[in-house]
Amino acid sequence: MKRMLVGAVALALLVEPSLVYAQQNSQDPAREAREQAAEKKREENNPLLRNYHEKQKENAAIESQYQRTLRATDGGTAPTRVDPWANMR
Repeated sequence: MKRMLVGAVALALLVEPSLVYAQQNSQDPAREAREQAAEKKREENNPLLRNYHEKQKENAAIESQYQRTLRATDGGTAPTRVDPWANMR
């Protein structure tokens, strides 16, 4: 019985700091906004990341153009059967 009590107390002591940390993070929206703004500024200043985002936009534009071309050339008709030996019979 004593072991169970000691285990429960030890578990409570280990879990408490994580609960307090979770509450602190959820109670400060201004700090989260500042962190997001700082992260965005770091991303804007990073030339490799900026290049990556530009490539992503270019790839998305190319993909949409490809999809439009596929839809335009599809036609929706079934392919006609071609008999290469028709003139030999």
